[in-house]
Amino acid sequence: MSSLLLGLSVYASGLVLYSALFLFTANQDPGVQTFKIGIAAIHSFVVILPVLLAQSRHLIFKVSGYASLFFYLLYAIFVVGYFQYFGFVPELYSYGMSNAADMGEVLNHYFAQIFGIREILLLGLGATIFYLTARHRISAYLLLLPCLSGVLLAISLATFGAPARSDALGNVTLLRRFGPVVFSAHSIVERFSLSRGYLAAATDHPGQISALAKPGLSDTPSVVGQPEGIQRVILLQIESFDPEAIEAELSGLKVMPFVARLRDHCLNYANFFTLKGAGGSSDAEFSIATGLLPSLTVPALRHLDYARYPTIYERLAEADVTSTFAHNNQAGFYGRNSAYRQMKGVRAQFLQLNGVLTELAFAERSLRATLQETGKTFHYFFNFQSHGPYRGYSKATADRFSKDSAGDLKFDYLATMSEVDGLIERLFGMQRSEFGEGKTLFILTADHPSYVLSDSSTVGQFRIPLLACHESFGGGTVKDVFSTLDLHVTLLDVFGLEPEQQLGRSIFGEGANAALLPGGTLIRRSSDGEVTTERCGAACKPFFDYTAQFLSISP
Repeated sequence: MSSLLLGLSVYASGLVLYSALFLFTANQDPGVQTFKIGIAAIHSFVVILPVLLAQSRHLIFKVSGYASLFFYLLYAIFVVGYFQYFGFVPELYSYGMSNAADMGEVLNHYFAQIFGIREILLLGLGATIFYLTARHRISAYLLLLPCLSGVLLAISLATFGAPARSDALGNVTLLRRFGPVVFSAHSIVERFSLSRGYLAAATDHPGQISALAKPGLSDTPSVVGQPEGIQRVILLQIESFDPEAIEAELSGLKVMPFVARLRDHCLNYANFFTLKGAGGSSDAEFSIATGLLPSLTVPALRHLDYARYPTIYERLAEADVTSTFAHNNQAGFYGRNSAYRQMKGVRAQFLQLNGVLTELAFAERSLRATLQETGKTFHYFFNFQSHGPYRGYSKATADRFSKDSAGDLKFDYLATMSEVDGLIERLFGMQRSEFGEGKTLFILTADHPSYVLSDSSTVGQFRIPLLACHESFGGGTVKDVFSTLDLHVTLLDVFGLEPEQQLGRSIFGEGANAALLPGGTLIRRSSDGEVTTERCGAACKPFFDYTAQFLSISP
């Protein structure tokens, strides 16, 4: 009986772990998610082995078993909260030993917003496992528990295909978010299977992605051509920003009233898409910095050889433009810290999570320093506040919208976006006089949607807002397709620099365009003006190979 109780405790700890990993995976069918919880048997297999070692008569095996059990359960507790907050479990190689300490930076957020019932259950089950391990023998027959997960895994593979062959629903989650065992094993195998040097051989420039667009489709915005006399470009990239949030209401009140008003001075790009591969959120800033497509193999921001490929900041420095990148998190996710140490021509600033500055104060201080510059400037601010689980908003905000229930994800998201609207208003106000003189181009976009308001289609999963604001603009809507990659060329054009071998094109240019997602999906407008998606095969491979030749993999 005690042996069975020990086995059930181990299995229950797996259920707790995987209920977090899978149920919080965005925009998958709840039935599929719940079904995958059975994969917790893999977790039980990994935990049972340390239990067997801990019950060995040999001291070395016993100590190894207890140590493995302790650290694995501690890691499982960390993953539960980490996944829920950040929405992903980073691959091992995305950090590297030099950035391992950065993982500790999330703990302030973790204990402030995340620590909850799952962690408490895992602590209790962990204590039970240790207690029973020391007093009762576990039956080797419990090793048969993983057979259940084997059956479920086979069904999942048959339904969705192998992760290496298909990116259909479920594969990314199955592989990348499988939990500590498979994610670690895959990461290690993937890391060491990569050839040293570069991911691809030298590749000729494939031309512009716009060549893949349907001919003859374009929209004429209210302003033809880019604005002249620009002295500053201020780019705000908001975390987890849905286009639907701009018009959303809570308790009859507008969630983002300032941004809604701001559109009267903006071009609203109705079909603007983010690019997201192995680098997650960092891929948006990678494409802006480089004008390249991100990689599905490695976080491109970390692995780009900056000695071989100049960034937007180096190019802008040629025109005496001072560039600043400000990010509201000092943790080096996807090697961000390492990347910006290598970039030339940019001042990188990161909010210290254990410091005294609030997010808003950090954003204001950073922009204030830019506005004190007398020459041309590019200011790029990446907001971190609105990342899930969207529980960082104040009590005053909750009271204003009359929140009367807990655990409402949509309410939490929109309440958070209400405070983001206030942040945008404060930052816009700091440069309002220069904006009124036509000297500032103010761009508002996102790194990716929140997946709370959007639908589950490919278009819904990758569409983000883009507002390009200038005093001369009159609130026009551009329906043609663009992506974050196109902002790179836009910045060069605005500051009078000639783009060299660029994949994208300026958002102020004329003619049909297309967006190519890292997974190989092409988004463009059909002959009737509808946005369509299609798989892009051999014609699109050169675009990814072109990026891969600059991605360096060091041992």
